[in-house]
Amino acid sequence: MLIERLFKGIDNDNIYLIIGASGLAKTSLVLCQIPSFLYVMLKSRGELTGDSKFILVNTDMSFKEKRLRDVCECFGVNYEEFKKHLMIHNLMSQNEQHSFIMNALPKIVSSNRDNIKYIAIDPINHHIRQEFAKADANYRLNVAGRTMPQLEAEMNVLKELNVKYRIPIFITCLPKKRSANQIPIRWQTEMFAPLEVPHLSDVAVWL
Repeated sequence: MLIERLFKGIDNDNIYLIIGASGLAKTSLVLCQIPSFLYVMLKSRGELTGDSKFILVNTDMSFKEKRLRDVCECFGVNYEEFKKHLMIHNLMSQNEQHSFIMNALPKIVSSNRDNIKYIAIDPINHHIRQEFAKADANYRLNVAGRTMPQLEAEMNVLKELNVKYRIPIFITCLPKKRSANQIPIRWQTEMFAPLEVPHLSDVAVWL
């Protein structure tokens, strides 16, 4: 199975980073295939309860319910039953994403504790890339300076949740845009390149 080949089993103590360009099935992997795989595995072990939740966060509107239905069918999963365990969040801006990860997500996790079985953020740097690309060239350095600390803070919160509650967290990341070459190399690496979050992730996979 692809999931087993990529990750050699999913460890609750890990944050997994998946790096790849658009169109390489990152969304399908982290928002459809892996949660379906975990659902089947936990159910077979008797570790799934009516309160078990899978948190799926999408930032670029690429998540399609039909695709999840198709994946569930492949895994032999009853979609309507699985859907009861899903908490799906579509975040439409960097401000909304930052607020959700920094404030809402920790509250959701702490109030559900052992019931949160999986968290996915797909992709974590979409809005930052969009803001940077849309900004006037003269202001792109300002955008990078404003958003870089936000991303690092978000990753710190995700790592804290992973360590404290032992929840496997999957994050996808889009590669660097050429326009990022207009800012200092150090900031490119930390903010816009695929290396922007690995120092707080445990397993990184390039697609």
